[in-house]
Amino acid sequence: MKGNYIKIENIESKNIENNIQKNYLSKYAFAIISFIILTLMAYLIIQLYIKIENKNDEENYQIFQLLEENNKSNYSFKATYEANLYNENIDLINRKYKDNIVKMEINGEKVFPCINFVFMNPGNYTIYFLLNIKELEKLDEMFKGIKKLTSISFSKEFDTTNIKSLRYMLFECKKLTSVDISNFVTKNIVDIAYLFYGCSSLPSVDLHNFNSKSIKVMVSLFEGCSSLTSIDLSAFDTRYVTHINYMFKDCSSLTSVDLSNFNTENVIYIDYIFSGCSSLTSLDLSNFKTPKVKYMNFLFNKCRKLQYLDISNFGTNSRSSYSEFCSFINSTGTIKLRRDLYDNINKYIPKKWEVIFVEN
Repeated sequence: MKGNYIKIENIESKNIENNIQKNYLSKYAFAIISFIILTLMAYLIIQLYIKIENKNDEENYQIFQLLEENNKSNYSFKATYEANLYNENIDLINRKYKDNIVKMEINGEKVFPCINFVFMNPGNYTIYFLLNIKELEKLDEMFKGIKKLTSISFSKEFDTTNIKSLRYMLFECKKLTSVDISNFVTKNIVDIAYLFYGCSSLPSVDLHNFNSKSIKVMVSLFEGCSSLTSIDLSAFDTRYVTHINYMFKDCSSLTSVDLSNFNTENVIYIDYIFSGCSSLTSLDLSNFKTPKVKYMNFLFNKCRKLQYLDISNFGTNSRSSYSEFCSFINSTGTIKLRRDLYDNINKYIPKKWEVIFVEN
């Protein structure tokens, strides 16, 4: 009886052990299966998210491309800025126009309207701006000193009908290489002084659509544009202009300029207009009349390559001064002028220059 009892006890122990092993294996298998199912579900969820994001990115890209192809007509202008550093904070527009910004997009992504932005990586970034300028009469200093601006193009949505002044608008945008203002409505603009002052990387400006019939002030319009090689101002109407002083000062790459359509009969200030234009070889200003001019100081100073100068309609005025009128120009050349003007400026004309007198 004792031995049988012991045997039964061993059998029961074995059965219990087997049941424990089976339960363990069952739980282990359940855990593995659960892990596989959860992993598969997570994978499917991730794939679905990626698919949705890719679809959204594709839709956003297509929308952006469509807007790009349509020149984003619902935006005022697009501008490109150059970031050279990681996490670089770049000024985009003058602080005074902060409240005029309605919306912005950077590389197809909408961002909160701001006057400066932190770019995470170096590179070029194109930004579309929508501005409300309907209540403004001036766009003065809009991009003044924005040193990272490399190009800008204004659409028809940028309505300048009521604008009277563009003074300092692009002042010292030293990296600007391209600007399109062909859509500007300029019939009411009076002052464009310093508009492109110091834009030292700008090689050309298209102003053939620029209506200048109301303009009076052009002081330093292109001063310091040292990369500017030529400029077409044939569409300019200057009948009311009073200030053209410093207009091309230090445009050291300028090789030619046609001002044959310029009416200067109301001009008062003309000093320094071509001072420092060291690449100019010829200037025909025979249509320039100067009955009201007060200052003729430094007009052609440091035009070191100048070999021909026609100022045959320049007159003398009892109020005019002629300091350094044409000092430090090329040692040989030809000048056409009136005899009474010669009496005021002859000490600045090199001795080897041929002087041709015209009738008063």
